[in-house]
Amino acid sequence: MRTKKITALIVALFLVFILTQQVLAITASLGNSRMVLRIEKGESMERYLTIKNVNEVPVKINLEVSGDLKDSLELDEKEFTLTPNEEKRAYFTITATKDGTTETKIGVKFSPEEGNAVALAANIIVIATNSDGTSTNSAEGTTEENKDKNETSSGFSFKQNPIATEEAVNSKSFEFSPIMMLSISTLVLAIVLVALFVYSQKKRGQTKLKKSVKRSA
Repeated sequence: MRTKKITALIVALFLVFILTQQVLAITASLGNSRMVLRIEKGESMERYLTIKNVNEVPVKINLEVSGDLKDSLELDEKEFTLTPNEEKRAYFTITATKDGTTETKIGVKFSPEEGNAVALAANIIVIATNSDGTSTNSAEGTTEENKDKNETSSGFSFKQNPIATEEAVNSKSFEFSPIMMLSISTLVLAIVLVALFVYSQKKRGQTKLKKSVKRSA
């Protein structure tokens, strides 16, 4: 009876491992994720994000805008589906309706048919300029530019992506890869399975020894 319980527990742990592997398999890839745009106040500029499905399953893409120019950024498409290894440019038009330096974000959500979704965000810095090319807030614009040039990204593994426009600064393709979490969970499950197997063998040996002693007696 005890052996059956242990076997059932091993099977349950194996199923948990399979489900965990499926959930952690989704990877998000976003190019042109950081831009600095100089626009005259009142003017508009069209740009795009490079979104790629690097997974082996289709994913649904949802775009959502937030930040200073939320109401001044128009997306060509708010949602679409990418097949495995398909890449698409998500175009948008942004208008400089505020003075000085503003920051607007486009959230990109990658949702598989099954499992958890992954989300990344693109940062768009707009520096509103006068007709002579100077910033409407020179001190703030200069500080923001220096900050962008010195800033590095952390928290995600990433690879350099070629800059698509002259205004794109520190443009990178981010990849959310849960390899470390998957490796840790695999190691933990392997240790648990080995421990259960050893425990089962030990109990079986003790049971045989007791039966042997009883027969001898």
